[in-house]
Amino acid sequence: MGETEWDIQEVKRLKRKQLVQYNVLMLLLFSFYYLWAGNSSFLFWSLLCLALWIIVAHSLYGFFTGKMIGTKTMKLEQAFDKDYLGKKRWNKIKLIEVISISVVSLFCTLLVVTQRFNFGALEIYNFFPFVGAWLGFNIGEVIRIKRLKE
Repeated sequence: MGETEWDIQEVKRLKRKQLVQYNVLMLLLFSFYYLWAGNSSFLFWSLLCLALWIIVAHSLYGFFTGKMIGTKTMKLEQAFDKDYLGKKRWNKIKLIEVISISVVSLFCTLLVVTQRFNFGALEIYNFFPFVGAWLGFNIGEVIRIKRLKE
């Protein structure tokens, strides 16, 4: 595990806390869309693109500097992951993360910028991507938390 000794139970607690924070954020995003932005899909998608580009900038900063901007929980979790996975594997995972979120951000931006995109046609299907992403993320995180060895 490297030079630093980590209390795995504490790391699991931090990861569960982080998972709850992400779930609250996703719930707020989901609520925001269906309560407020349901009448203005263009505004919602534009704000979503802006948020995605902020995440891209955050990921790039973390990848190139190795530092994390965020809560104490995020910083501790990042330090553990870097130590636990090893620098080389951590860099590979971060690079995949940066490329993936950049592609999604670019795709979202292209949809918003091209005025021909019909946001109204997606009204029925907007529910499925949110729930699918939310469910997939939670399942993946729970599995990763359970795999941490004592």
